[in-house]
Amino acid sequence: MPGKHSPIPIYRYLAIHETVLQHFCDDGVITELGLKEEWYWPKEKRRLPFLNIYGRICLRGGLVLDVDKVLNITDVAGQYYIQTSAYSYNLSMKEEGNVFRYDNSHAHGEHITPHHFHRFDPPGTEVAGSPFEIGNNWPTLGEVIQQADLYYWEHIYPQQVHDGSGERINDRDTLQRQTYQATPCFPNAVAASRT
Repeated sequence: MPGKHSPIPIYRYLAIHETVLQHFCDDGVITELGLKEEWYWPKEKRRLPFLNIYGRICLRGGLVLDVDKVLNITDVAGQYYIQTSAYSYNLSMKEEGNVFRYDNSHAHGEHITPHHFHRFDPPGTEVAGSPFEIGNNWPTLGEVIQQADLYYWEHIYPQQVHDGSGERINDRDTLQRQTYQATPCFPNAVAASRT
């Protein structure tokens, strides 16, 4: 059975990518979507293009996710497949610093694979032993957004969210509705980035 990072048809990857991002917009997790998609065509005619998805995703609670990923194209019997070859997902808090980063952009000492995780606690201060090797089970963009939202609920929500009377809001669904209404997503950014 193919893994989550196995090559898949391009049309399928793009549909999944857009659906996942739209889901997070609809749920109020993403407050502003600023990703761009650029296709690069090699000068050498026999080489296939590659796709670079990069930009910034603003999340609830003032979290910012900077994304930079490169996906290679392969031709298998006339069918075009796509697969991530390089990535960096960096979560930070505005004016506080980095929270975590997943990437494979550089090797680290005795790590067997280039896939690793940088952790910062408190934000902006990298913890001892970081980066940590994560092997070949590195997260997808959707999984990183889920982890960022979990960070919000565990670290930001308990400290910052109060209703108008100064009372703490303890109902997650109420908070999601208020957050979504206050900071709408811009779902057309995905479609506009292709034009």
